Amino acid sequence: MKYLCLNYGNPEKLAALSKEDLAAVQEASKPRVEELKKSGALVMSGGLGLERKSIRPGAEGPVITDGPFAETKEQVGGLFIIEAPNLEEALRIASIMVFPAQIGQKMGGGIEVRPIPRWTGP
Repeated sequence: MKYLCLNYGNPEKLAALSKEDLAAVQEASKPRVEELKKSGALVMSGGLGLERKSIRPGAEGPVITDGPFAETKEQVGGLFIIEAPNLEEALRIASIMVFPAQIGQKMGGGIEVRPIPRWTGP
């Protein structure tokens, strides 16, 4: 089964990181991504841009607004899809992508793991 893993972070904490800390996060992530690629568990991954729009139904058709659908302190900053036989293994695999504790705690957030029971992708 495939699992969607959403990377959440606090934009204010992210903006407050020094260039060195941000570079350390990026460098620490590279071997983790490579490990998952080599294992075959990583289906795809990507970071998200900062501009956000939401589309909601309206009486006259879709209504497009600025910002995320829900107001939260943490926002989705990236995502990856993994392949795993069950939720427990998906959690183990997703844990590989958690930033090193010291830097990750400075950014706030974490990873939400959700099954994709009806995958229609390639």
